Amino acid sequence: MPKPTSTSTSFSLDDLHAKLGAPDPAFVKAIVDEETREEFIALGVQIASRHILSDAPRIYGIAYEFLGSASEALLDSIDVSLELVSVGVHLAIELRALTNKVRRTDDAGEAERSEAERAAATAFTSALGLRTRTVRLLKGIAGRSSDLRKRVDDRTGTAETAEALAQGLEAQATLMREFLTHKKDAIATRAKLYRMTEARAVKLDEAALAVRETAAAADARSVAKVRQLEIDFLDGVNLHVLGEVIHAFEGAHDMDASIPRLVPIATRRLLAKHGGRKGAAGGTAAGTEATAPEGTTAKAGK
Repeated sequence: MPKPTSTSTSFSLDDLHAKLGAPDPAFVKAIVDEETREEFIALGVQIASRHILSDAPRIYGIAYEFLGSASEALLDSIDVSLELVSVGVHLAIELRALTNKVRRTDDAGEAERSEAERAAATAFTSALGLRTRTVRLLKGIAGRSSDLRKRVDDRTGTAETAEALAQGLEAQATLMREFLTHKKDAIATRAKLYRMTEARAVKLDEAALAVRETAAAADARSVAKVRQLEIDFLDGVNLHVLGEVIHAFEGAHDMDASIPRLVPIATRRLLAKHGGRKGAAGGTAAGTEATAPEGTTAKAGK
């Protein structure tokens, strides 16, 4: 990793990428963990991409300069590396490219957006919320059984496409009906306590059908609007890395005032002192924010 040669912190993302180089793909993969995809999406829906892209060059520029020139004693106080900064820069550039691409596509196709597209987006949003609520319900019924809780996760699957979401809803309905066959055990008792009924399983089937039918009715552009989830996901991953770097410097500064603080401006609402990813996401359980294909109002107000 090259050492910094400038004392200026006015770097662009492209400047930093040129200095740091492309990160090892293994480092990127370690951050972009598909098992936490929904958590990242839930975090990402809380902020507009432009706020992340506003803070990232300044934060990473300061971190790059300090980490590249600090003594070993100071570096031992900071739990991040230039490699993590490189990953952050790489992810921010990916986010910038994706948002620019989506903006150009939207500008060109806004006039053609159909009622069918909006119906598909609405069905997707509603189903995603129902899916998240059902995960909590089924895990409540499962209790402390790690095997049953794993079955809930396995049946839920992903929501990367309309079809994947529909399949997950149907699998949840099947597991719910299996739980309902229990009559005189702890599962049966919890099912009654949590008001789990056949009617709720039917709602899952109906939501799956609505997702499929509205997606099929929409044109190919509409189905591709799942790209908004990709933006939300990248927003969440970028916010996580920014938070890790900011909070590592914050903690080190508390011990040694010669280590700079990295103060968020545009992202300060979610990256408060010592918050970290879990702190930023703490007010929003994974998946509780309705997230849908582009064209919805899921990110309104961000």
